[in-house]
Amino acid sequence: RSKPRTDERRDADAAAPRRTSFVANAAALVGPAVVRVDVERGEGRPEYSHASGFVYDGHNALVLTNAHVVQGATRVAVVTAEGDRKDARVLGVDAHTDLAVLKVADARRLPEAELGDDDALRVGDWVVAIGHPIGLDHTVTLGIVSSKGRSIASPVMSRRDDESGARRWAD
Repeated sequence: RSKPRTDERRDADAAAPRRTSFVANAAALVGPAVVRVDVERGEGRPEYSHASGFVYDGHNALVLTNAHVVQGATRVAVVTAEGDRKDARVLGVDAHTDLAVLKVADARRLPEAELGDDDALRVGDWVVAIGHPIGLDHTVTLGIVSSKGRSIASPVMSRRDDESGARRWAD
């Protein structure tokens, strides 16, 4: 027989068992809990930015994101994986670890991501990052754990006063 027609090949491809990767499985499992964080800063002519976060407590509609994302925000909202936009408020910020907790307003129970066990994580393990960098929705990328136990503070938080009282960058 001659080559199958395009629609026959498409039907055969659809019927064939799909090979999936752990990355695709992780994205399907965790993706529903990942949110885009929309931030507005300023009055009159506000500035807007977008970042990522994830729901870690679906019952209470709590989202974890980065502290620098919400710093100076006059308004915060989250957009769920389903595309629902909800106002949120900042419950707490830890500048040292660069973490912030948001409370989503008027939210029914949200899908949540289960936190992993960092004690079980090893250098060299694969990791998957799912988010909304610079507003690019539903982005998935892959990497490896390069180190554990490092403190990675931003330069603003790494300054210290030396004996003379001068501000210096920490070593």
